[in-house]
Amino acid sequence: RLRANTKSSELGNPYLSDLQAERVMNAVLSYMLHTHRMGAASQAISAVVALRKKLEDLHTNPKSRTNLQKNRESVRARVLEGLRQTAQACAKRVAVRRQYVRDIQPGSMWEYDPRLLLFEFSFNLTLRDRQVRLFREFMAAFKNKKSRVEQMIMGAGKTTVIGPLLVLGLSDGKRLVVQVVPAALLEMSRAVLRQKFSLIVK
Repeated sequence: RLRANTKSSELGNPYLSDLQAERVMNAVLSYMLHTHRMGAASQAISAVVALRKKLEDLHTNPKSRTNLQKNRESVRARVLEGLRQTAQACAKRVAVRRQYVRDIQPGSMWEYDPRLLLFEFSFNLTLRDRQVRLFREFMAAFKNKKSRVEQMIMGAGKTTVIGPLLVLGLSDGKRLVVQVVPAALLEMSRAVLRQKFSLIVK
């Protein structure tokens, strides 16, 4: 089970008892977990359909089958590489798991960061292991009053995932979080933050 120990004061509703507040929060968390899992399942189904379509095309399309059977290694390698990439993408979608959930009592109780669940739920995405680890490492460095620098390749989610996640994690209503980016990325970064943090309001 995933349990939220929530007091009525934390929800800002003085008419709820602590027990009622806990029940409300547990219901919300259950809804978010279930809805996000449905989104992940839908993405996995789409990946399976894409793989099946490629396999059927190789089997039924004479042109595709001829290209594969030709002795030209370049054509054969290109076809097989495309199939391999689709199969890998499918496998990743099918085997996806929440990287931020930890077993406390195996099979009966888990621990997780609700901010990461909220992020996944809001944007219908699944955080990668490296993204979760980076978030935790940056938050730990901040807690210990240490600086930290990380390098990531293009497409790893620096602007669309890590940046907004850190803004969410560091914001506590008492401090101002400033994100510094190159001039060329200013408009994109601004648009991403607006989109991320206005979505729930919409």
